Amino acid sequence: MSYCVAQAGEAHTIAEIVKQFIIDAAITVIGEQFSNILKILPLSNDTVSRRIHEMSRGIENEVTT
Repeated sequence: MSYCVAQAGEAHTIAEIVKQFIIDAAITVIGEQFSNILKILPLSNDTVSRRIHEMSRGIENEVTT
């Protein structure tokens, strides 16, 4: 999800909104048990920002080595 947020150039807080849509869809399609797993995914602004930064460092390392 962090990759998609970075590609979209949207605010990192959009991940929390998208997460809720995914949880609602999982409840409807798969059931409550799987949605509980999704609820523990950390998608705070800081987490998404850190993951995007880590992805960019990984790409930079690949390009420069």
